[in-house]
Amino acid sequence: MPQKPLPANKIRQLLNFSVDDYFNKTETAKGLRIARNSATKYIKAFKNSTLTLTDIENVGSAKLAELLLPGNSHPTQSDRKVRFLDRIEAVHSRIEHDRLSILDVWREEVATQQPGYKYTQFASLYAHWRIEQGLRRRSSAKRKAVSINPIDVPVLKRWSLSRDRRKWEVAIALLNSSVGVSTFKTAEKIERTPRIVEKWYLLYERDGIESLPLKRARKSSEDVLAKLKAKKINLIKIIHESQGLRHKPCVLELENVGRCLP
Repeated sequence: MPQKPLPANKIRQLLNFSVDDYFNKTETAKGLRIARNSATKYIKAFKNSTLTLTDIENVGSAKLAELLLPGNSHPTQSDRKVRFLDRIEAVHSRIEHDRLSILDVWREEVATQQPGYKYTQFASLYAHWRIEQGLRRRSSAKRKAVSINPIDVPVLKRWSLSRDRRKWEVAIALLNSSVGVSTFKTAEKIERTPRIVEKWYLLYERDGIESLPLKRARKSSEDVLAKLKAKKINLIKIIHESQGLRHKPCVLELENVGRCLP
């Protein structure tokens, strides 16, 4: 079975150390927690190649191993993993730029991707990808709390008691985040999607309380308005017809006299 390639960041560190005049292969391999034989293999491959340290600066593990050891074959990835790797940049963007937790993004993935990974597998694959890119490990803890301006606190508390649905939603979302409640739990409470809740967080953090969307404007289509108008006209006709029947004079026939009497 082919050996799994080393993480790209370890290979880069190893090769950077290897060009130093005081390089000690055994100590370096021990420090990087890799086998001495593996260190020898990668150093030798690098020296025999035409690559420079600059060439491999931003290359992932699989690609780097392919460049250094082109004769080695690697296990074929499953379709599920290929699909995950195709989406990894979008996943990373949601975590880094939209500031969602890994758990929140995983829940989004589960809702839209079938079949998906269990949370532990998802977090592990993402953590491994970050290592390959030379990024620090990302905590799977809750999203960083929104920092609310003290001047806005009384306003948000007032909104949280308002009968205006949108004001209540926005206030609960921001106040919950400020005390560490996860985006997913907040979204469930106010019956909104995590994406919408995150949008409110970002708007507030970027442009302040004035930027928050407080109006729930919903424009009815022409078809809907036409149907409502037709129903109203039909209802009026039915009411008028029923009133006319109630006041219509009764035709007195001998056998129906009793019916016509009040």
